[in-house]
Amino acid sequence: MINCRFGLPEVVLIVTVFSTLVACDDGLDVLEIEPPIIEILQGTDLIEKNVRDTVPVPINIRLAASEGLASFELTKNGEVVDELTFTDDFSHLYEYEYIIEDGLKAGDAVLFNFKLTDQLGQVTERPVTLQLLNRLFFIENTEVNGQVLKGITGTIDTAFTMTADTAWLVQGDLGVQAGATLKIEPGTTVYMKTFDDLGESSGITIERDARIEAEGTKDAPIVFTSERVLTGNAAAGDWGSFNLRGRSPVNGGIDGVILAGPYGGQEPEHDAGIMRYVRIEYTGKNGSDAFRLQGVGSGTTLEYIQLYRSTGEGFKISGGTCYMRYIVATAIYDDNMEWENGFRGKGQFWVFESDTERQSEISFYGKNFQNLEPKSNPIFSNVTILGPGENAEFEFNDNMVPFNNRGMRMTNSTHGRMYNFIVTQFNDDGVRVEQAFDRGDITGPDGNLVISHTFSFNNKDNYDLDGKYYIYDPDDPGSDPANAVYNNSQEVVPGIGIGDFVGSRSEGAIDPTTLDPWFLEAPFIGAVENEANDWTSDGSWCKNLDDSIR
Repeated sequence: MINCRFGLPEVVLIVTVFSTLVACDDGLDVLEIEPPIIEILQGTDLIEKNVRDTVPVPINIRLAASEGLASFELTKNGEVVDELTFTDDFSHLYEYEYIIEDGLKAGDAVLFNFKLTDQLGQVTERPVTLQLLNRLFFIENTEVNGQVLKGITGTIDTAFTMTADTAWLVQGDLGVQAGATLKIEPGTTVYMKTFDDLGESSGITIERDARIEAEGTKDAPIVFTSERVLTGNAAAGDWGSFNLRGRSPVNGGIDGVILAGPYGGQEPEHDAGIMRYVRIEYTGKNGSDAFRLQGVGSGTTLEYIQLYRSTGEGFKISGGTCYMRYIVATAIYDDNMEWENGFRGKGQFWVFESDTERQSEISFYGKNFQNLEPKSNPIFSNVTILGPGENAEFEFNDNMVPFNNRGMRMTNSTHGRMYNFIVTQFNDDGVRVEQAFDRGDITGPDGNLVISHTFSFNNKDNYDLDGKYYIYDPDDPGSDPANAVYNNSQEVVPGIGIGDFVGSRSEGAIDPTTLDPWFLEAPFIGAVENEANDWTSDGSWCKNLDDSIR
């Protein structure tokens, strides 16, 4: 080492990384020799962990020195915990794991210092602080196929925002507990970690009394998707489900509450937040539902939501009174929509489209739960349901039982009112009604179970079982002319077929605003009136079957 004196007062400068400057002669010529390098591979000098966490905390660093490594020292709170010496090494990967010690509490900090000396005696030091918190969720950088994401785990217990300038990765089951709010900015992509273990899955649950604020825009939607999108091999069943719970009444519980959750309550107008311009894709691992709505109230905003490719059910509604507009389910391999547990909500402008390569079992499935009160009794208008084709070959499950491939199935004594439906291209029933208790609920347009102003065509059986009570077929000698009161038909709606749900028919329709003031004016049969008013292609939020944006 060359010592140079300038006759000036000594100045000490403390920085995060210490380096040695070598000067010569009178200070006019200064030669800098590159100091040794300590790189924290986690990318941060501050690590935050839950004080109750029992998983070892990794701190991995890269050591390098152009003049050669000489020695390395690690201290914890001032005490030496590890030392290394080197001979002819120029770089080294150092891996350290720390287990949070008994007796530490939230607010405590563990101070690590990494000290590296090279063969010229130059020294670099790098401090790292482990801050112990009583937080239930944690964020740390992680990498997928070369892209850095913010990995998030645990249970969100405060107001938290997922920003659009960050790629997020949910690692396991992420909860949002009562009193907390999860806000997601428009244009945010939330990746979901996949697991090879069948017993592990990622998902999000917004608990009762928590809140979701996921309001995208038509050109900047919020997308929940598989991390395998980044590697080009995403598929249905990569992760679990998105769950939303509220305080609206359900049946089958105690005082309107399902305790295993919990969800439900006595607040039909309960507001669990907003989800608008959202796409949820590649869900359904281990039979999970893509989007579970459990006891969700009518104060919650649910609009412009697409479920894309799931091996489980699509929209699974358990009780509640939620209202939903502009809804799409594409390539769902179980039921596209199923409701139960006393669901009494409303819906308008819904599209269900089956994949011809793997078929949905039942597209629109309504039922009650164990004949309990209050009965399921929703009201819907302007719905288009497309099957895989009336001549499509049946798929078989593992027990070689064929999937039903039905359009609508009303069962378990459900009530409900359905208007302006198109049901077509199913290789089994189009409209099927069963277990209606001796037609006690089928008593005309003012009955408890109404299917009206609906066109079911090009199915193996357009109306089956008790569904035949909703259609008058003049070509069937056994058909009752009194059934014409429902204004249903088996006529074809031009332009509607496999892969094409855009189109409607005004003749034979009812204006839904005459049914309930919540409905928007739409006096046509079907979900999408025409190409000029195709709400599914307005923006970049909705996908086609081939994965392209509509």
